Amino acid sequence: MELKKIKKEIIKDEKDTLNFYLRKIETEEGINSVLSFFGKKYKGNVKQKLKKFIEKNIQKRITEKLNKIEKIQNSKDFQEELLIIIEWKKSKKWGRNPKAYTNFGFKGATVSGCGYDKRSTALAKGLNSHLPLLKILYIKKEQELQKNNYISNREIFGYGSGYGILPYFEGGVGVNCYITILRKLGYKLKQIINTQNTEVYKVVKK
Repeated sequence: MELKKIKKEIIKDEKDTLNFYLRKIETEEGINSVLSFFGKKYKGNVKQKLKKFIEKNIQKRITEKLNKIEKIQNSKDFQEELLIIIEWKKSKKWGRNPKAYTNFGFKGATVSGCGYDKRSTALAKGLNSHLPLLKILYIKKEQELQKNNYISNREIFGYGSGYGILPYFEGGVGVNCYITILRKLGYKLKQIINTQNTEVYKVVKK
């Protein structure tokens, strides 16, 4: 499916952001605020240089997002089961930390720190690494956008499905959120192995 509506919404959203910044730099206070936000320092015609930077930055973001959409749109359909392996290792500073792998060659970074759900953060990295799975999310979002002028990811998929136009699996929201999201897409997320140091999850079509 051609993701025309999603692309159109991305361009509109980024142009709205551009116009926001252009309005903001009409005042000295706004210029200083935007300079601070982007960590920029200019001499001479600061407003003109900042305007040029913002326009270039927004165009870069549009290009990157459209390229991402094209890559996912052109990826293979979800056919085989997706396995996500989470290995837990001890850290003196942060306790037990997970790292996700998939049966498609993805190897995530170690999830460390404290005060949040590290298991679902690692699992989200594995889910988001699989383009055919993201393709299912994007197609569903495209179909809903064709019926509505605007609809949020949460309205379509539920909590944990990402902010902005493009849906994704948010980290740190709990594994049950992914079970709900995938169920709405006609897929199942099941834990098939659970040992002290290793967990294995499987995504399959219902």
